Amino acid sequence: MAAIYDIKRRADEISAKTNVNSIPPVEVGGIIRDLADYVGQVETDGGILGIRKLYISVAEMEADENPAGFDGNPLKRGNLVAISDGTDTGKENNRIYVYQKPGWALMGKVDAGYATRMEIEQLAGRDMVMTEQEYEALPEKDADKFYYIYEEE
Repeated sequence: MAAIYDIKRRADEISAKTNVNSIPPVEVGGIIRDLADYVGQVETDGGILGIRKLYISVAEMEADENPAGFDGNPLKRGNLVAISDGTDTGKENNRIYVYQKPGWALMGKVDAGYATRMEIEQLAGRDMVMTEQEYEALPEKDADKFYYIYEEE
């Protein structure tokens, strides 16, 4: 398969030709075929950037001696996997590991914080209403975004 730089070089050579009938159809067809092969390979290899497998636990992941992705192909060094036991309470859930071939390295944890409707409403109200002391403590650049409630004496 041709590398992208070879394909670009050939495209530049074709575009530089200006004479009538100077570009044979076989040359155009060849570069299109090479582009299609290149794109196909990028699609195949591009899968390494996403999560390639889901495990129920870290123990299950570590016990897998021949890990394979969702597509059945063996994992390669650098492929990512995730841990999820299907519940909201699993302590290992949402961890992302990278395959080291052999072994695994924890990359991080993907987690979203949740707020109740009441907490969101309280936060929304805090954006607009505050005490005079809070208002005075705001940096000058942010003071115009808020107003405060005057406390009557």
